[in-house]
Amino acid sequence: MFRYLISFSFFIISFSSVLQANETEFYFDANLYGHSQTSSITQIVLDEFEGEDFDGGEHSFTHNIWEIGGVYKGLKLAAVARYDYTLNYTEDVAELVFREKNDKPIETNRTYDLYLDVLHMRSTGLKLGYQYKVNNDIKISADASWLQVTSYMQGFIDGRVEVTDDDYVGDIALDYVYSKDKLLDRIARRPKGYGYTLDFHVQSKLTDSLALSISFLDVINEITIKEAPYTAANATSNRLSISPEGLIDVKPILTGVEDYRDHRLKLEPRYDSEFLYGFDELWDVYAGVFHYDDYTYPSLGFGYKVTESLGVKTVIDLKTQALELNLQSQAWNVGLISDDFNLNDARTFGLSWSLRY
Repeated sequence: MFRYLISFSFFIISFSSVLQANETEFYFDANLYGHSQTSSITQIVLDEFEGEDFDGGEHSFTHNIWEIGGVYKGLKLAAVARYDYTLNYTEDVAELVFREKNDKPIETNRTYDLYLDVLHMRSTGLKLGYQYKVNNDIKISADASWLQVTSYMQGFIDGRVEVTDDDYVGDIALDYVYSKDKLLDRIARRPKGYGYTLDFHVQSKLTDSLALSISFLDVINEITIKEAPYTAANATSNRLSISPEGLIDVKPILTGVEDYRDHRLKLEPRYDSEFLYGFDELWDVYAGVFHYDDYTYPSLGFGYKVTESLGVKTVIDLKTQALELNLQSQAWNVGLISDDFNLNDARTFGLSWSLRY
C-alpha cells in the first residue's frame, strides 16, 4: 500500500518545478479517525479486547485515508490508500466477546441475542477529480476513486443462545465473504476486488460572515469481487460433554456451504457539514454535523487567527465529548481529536495532517 503511495509521490516531486510553472498544486492529505461505543480503541485494536474497559455499545468504526497528488487548473489526480472497518452488533455480542477475551465467566440463566454485521476493507487506487468555481461565492467538486481491494470481509452472524447453569443451546446463522477466513480458518483463494467510489463537495459563502461546506463521501460506490470465498452456515449447539478436568465441552453442529461467489462490497455513505460564522477578522464560530450509518454526531467550536499565516481551531463533538484541536496555515494543517487525555482510554481518536505546495 505505502510503496504505491511513495512511488507516486516521487513521480509528483520529480515534476514539481513543471507543475508550479503550470499553476499546479501538489498536496498530501492524511485523515485517520476511529470511534467505539464499547471499549477504548487501544484495547480493541492493539490489545485484542483484553482489558477492563467495557460499556456495552452497538457500534464501532474506523476510516483512514491517505492521499497524495496534484491539482492542475481544477483537475485533480492523486494516489489514495484506505482502511475501512465497521462493526454493528448487539450489546450481548459485545459482552460475550469481552468476557471471552478476558477469561471472565459467562452469566448463566440468560438468553443472549446475537447479531454482528461487519465490513473490513483495505484498498489502494487512483483518484480523479474536478473542482469548479461557479462564482466567487460557490465552489463544487467531485472526486472518483478507482480502487483495488486486497483485504476484505463482509457479512453477518445472527441468532440466539440460551445459557443455563450447566448447558447452553442455540442456533446461529452466518453468511460472509472474506480474503482470509478468521472464523473457521478455511484455506481458500484470495481474489482481489475492483471498483469505484464517488465523493461530492460544496463550499458556499452565504453572506459576508456566514459560510457553509458539505461533503458527501462514498455517496455512490460499486466494488465487486469475482469468485470471492464465502461461508454460509448454521451452527446448532446441542451436544454437551464433560472434559477430564471437569469442564463443560460443547461441540456445535455446523452445517452449510463453503464456496465462491461474486460479491459486491457495500460502503455506507458518510456526510459531513459545517457552518462558519465570522465575528470579525480574528474570531470564527463553527457548528457541524457528521452522519454515518444510523448515527449523527453534532459539534461546536471556534477559531482564532493567531497571526496572518497561522490559525487555531477547537471543536467539541457533543455526542462523544471528543475535543479536536487544529493548527492551520495556507500551506499545512495538523489536527488531533480525542475524548480522553490518556490516549490508552480514548474511545474516539483521530489524526489529520495535510500539506500544500
